[in-house]
Amino acid sequence: MSNWANIKILRWARERLKMSYEDVEELSRKLGKFYTPIDAGELEKWEKGLSQPELEHLETLAEIYVCPVGYFFLDEVPREQDALSFRGLSKNADELSPSSLRTLHLFLEKARMIVHIIKEAGVEIKKEIRQGQYSAHDDPVEIARIERIRLGFSPNVRAEWNGYEDAFNWWRQRIESQGVFCLQMKLEPSEIRGASAWIEGYPFILINHSDAEAATGRLFTLLHEYAHILISNEGLVCDFRGVEKGKNPEPFANKFAANCLISKDEFRRKLIELGENKFKENRSDRVLEEIKKALFVSKDVVAIMLLLQLFLRKEAI
Repeated sequence: MSNWANIKILRWARERLKMSYEDVEELSRKLGKFYTPIDAGELEKWEKGLSQPELEHLETLAEIYVCPVGYFFLDEVPREQDALSFRGLSKNADELSPSSLRTLHLFLEKARMIVHIIKEAGVEIKKEIRQGQYSAHDDPVEIARIERIRLGFSPNVRAEWNGYEDAFNWWRQRIESQGVFCLQMKLEPSEIRGASAWIEGYPFILINHSDAEAATGRLFTLLHEYAHILISNEGLVCDFRGVEKGKNPEPFANKFAANCLISKDEFRRKLIELGENKFKENRSDRVLEEIKKALFVSKDVVAIMLLLQLFLRKEAI
């Protein structure tokens, strides 16, 4: 039987997202009336060359696999632009769920689409930052101080906020004013907290819109990813939860984000005010909650600042 769609690419497109036949069928039925559902058994037959999909099936698969329909007619597996790369972090794509992998591909697709529209329209997007502006070997506390001044943040700005959403929106607006595109999409919070990328010279940040800590968690992620934008070059950086060891830029990004939100001196004054300016093996949730509410930050930020000032053991975080 002659196959008009390349069965090798049909299989590759599914496997690159770690999707089972059943995963594809389930998602196809959630896409809506404009897409033809895929039967798991039929999909397996198509990949084995036992039968052939119709064009409407390939259109559904292209939507699910986040790739052009034309991929299925190529002679060889394509070399994708901006393939997922995790920059030496201890986790890798093999440990991500199909949902997270698909979201990352969607993020890159949207970023490339935005860049294409900018170039086609001849629009000039002024960028106030550049690739590799800083290095992960720089002092994150000092870089945070520089960026706080450049972005116009001070305790007086914080005093004008009425809640966490105000804090998030202020920082997002200031970062976007630097020429950074900030996108929000659903990520699996137990796997990934965000991603960032330079695509053809344009910076993009991905934030989880369903973060468990809502605005405070999204705010920390936003600044964490902004740190990666400032120290990275062309390509994708993907940040996993709980990854801090080894040769990777995560510790820099975490310290940068925390110190953007609150300076060491301001944090110390708050601890003195609460009578918490001494080393403790552990801190009660009540104390952490009191600090984070007063400063519009997440528990991550409080824990990082306590650790930096040696008021908490790392194991207690």
